[in-house]
This record gives sequence, C-alpha cells and structure tokens, in this order.
Amino acid sequence: MSNRPAESQGTVSDCSSKAMDLLARRPHFRRQLEEKLLQRGFRREHVAEVCDRLENSRFLDDLECARALATGSLRRKAYGPRRLWAELAKRGAPEEVVDRVVGEAFEGGEEPLLRDSVSRWLRHYEWDRQGLARHLERKGFNVGAILRVIEEFESRGFDES
Repeated sequence: MSNRPAESQGTVSDCSSKAMDLLARRPHFRRQLEEKLLQRGFRREHVAEVCDRLENSRFLDDLECARALATGSLRRKAYGPRRLWAELAKRGAPEEVVDRVVGEAFEGGEEPLLRDSVSRWLRHYEWDRQGLARHLERKGFNVGAILRVIEEFESRGFDES
C-alpha cells in the first residue's frame, strides 16, 4: 500500500476532471491550479498536459483571471495600485500579467478611486487627516496622490460629492 494519495495513480482524465471542478468553483491562475493538482497527488506531467490543454481552450487564462480579480478588488476594497499589484502577485499571477492589469486599472490615474475612498471614509468617520492618510496608504495608494486628494477635500470643506 502506497503513502501517496489515491489520485496519484489517476489518469490524465482524472486530473482534467479535478481541474475543471476547481475552475468551476472560481477562476485560478495556472500556478495556483498546478499547485492544487500536485497537492492532490496528480503526476507533474499530467498536470502540465491538462493545464496546457486548458490554456489552449481558454478555460485557464491568467490575464482574464487577473482582470476579474482586479475588478472585484477595486469595486469592493478600493485598492490602490501597490496593494492591487501585491494581491495579484500573491495569488500567483505572473509578473507581466500583474503589470499589465494594474496598468489598465489605473490608466487614468489613481485619483478617481482615491476620491471615492475618501468619500467612503467620510460617510463612516470624522475627519482625521493622519488616520485617513494611513488608511489610504495601507490600501496601496501613492503618498503624493493621497496628499493631493486630501488637500482637495479640505479645500472643498469635506464635501463628499
């Protein structure tokens, strides 16, 4: 009796079925999917073959996965470019994909999202210049842009619109 998981004896078809099951639950980067399949005991050559086939058929697409994650992160969490870059890289997106997606997401600059983040802050908290600046920096925004937007809000009298 082997100590390896039962799936290690599996076929390419078994590996493909598990990959599709994982992709049906949520998008994955190729590296993530490979790691999960290897952890489940599938042979490296089966994993590579399955991932190549999935990429060729566009079921596995690092660029589209990164775009989807970026869209969700920007909408729900209002991440700045540095934080978005770190989150995508941490999840397994290749560096060139991360660079491209972050560039696309902030093509018009980070100030529009920064203004939105400040408005959200003002709906929940009293004005606190330092606290707000720390909050925005943790979200991954550029310090210079943070200061410009905070000064803009201060000159408008903290109007949220």
